Amino acid sequence: MEARVARIESDVANIQQNLAKVELDVRRLHDGQAAANDAIAKLNVAITAVDGKVNTLAAKLDAADAKIDSKFDALDAKIDSRCDALDAKIEDKFNALNDKIDAKVNALESKLVKWIIGTVLAAGSLAFSIAKFVH
Repeated sequence: MEARVARIESDVANIQQNLAKVELDVRRLHDGQAAANDAIAKLNVAITAVDGKVNTLAAKLDAADAKIDSKFDALDAKIDSRCDALDAKIEDKFNALNDKIDAKVNALESKLVKWIIGTVLAAGSLAFSIAKFVH
């Protein structure tokens, strides 16, 4: 029986030793959990800071977008006005050139009509002269 008691005492000592190791592991886990909680708190602070910076950048981006849109609108209006002015100039030059061409065509028509009349008169005179000699 003493052997059994010694064995039980040995088992109890072994259990106590293992229990001490478990208590040490629990303390380490508790310390690790506290460190993890601290790291999570620091991470939350950093996330809040980044979120604030993202919001600030989003506001700046919106302002820049509005500024770019207004500049594009102003540039579009400027281009439209210049195109309208250029269209008017082209229209004026085209009309002037068209009038000039019409005047030259009218002058050529007048010269051609005069030449035709002169040719017809000359041909008629020649025909009468020939007819006079033939009779």
